[in-house]
Amino acid sequence: MKKLTYGICGVLVLFGLAACVGPLQQDETPPPQSVSYVDIDAFMGRWYVIATTPGVRHRNSQNALKDMQQLDDGSIKIESYMLSGDEEPEWKMYEGSARIRNIRTNAEWEISYTWPIRQNFRILYLSENYDLVLMGDDRRNNLRILAREQTIPNHRYSDMMIQAQNMGYDISRVRRVPQNQ
Repeated sequence: MKKLTYGICGVLVLFGLAACVGPLQQDETPPPQSVSYVDIDAFMGRWYVIATTPGVRHRNSQNALKDMQQLDDGSIKIESYMLSGDEEPEWKMYEGSARIRNIRTNAEWEISYTWPIRQNFRILYLSENYDLVLMGDDRRNNLRILAREQTIPNHRYSDMMIQAQNMGYDISRVRRVPQNQ
């Protein structure tokens, strides 16, 4: 009888705590729309980082680029290189990996540079000839503009920023990454 009483009290305490906390807050904003299809073989290779929402690594970076290679197991190896530092910049390399979350479109990825942290990214725009891409995370906190060349014309950059803003990204946080040729 004692065990039953303790069990009932325990359940009542849990319900009471749940009532105090209330429902868990969840962001009900749907993720941004990704492109309809990405040819992974065409997408692989070198991409220059034209602009990014800077995290710790990209705060003072320049000449940033990403080399992407699909491995036999279907995952994607990402090697990120950049000059980093204010007074005497030095080359840094960070290795990450990606897993394609939607194999029907290949446009939704889970990316990680530091285990166990993973972020869901989407390919939001991809030019027909695979020379310019806009990638953003599902929560609209991180954005990347990547290109096959070190620079892009200002009108293409402006177009990407307008597209990102229309998708709900805060473009005031985006930093253009200097690419010294």
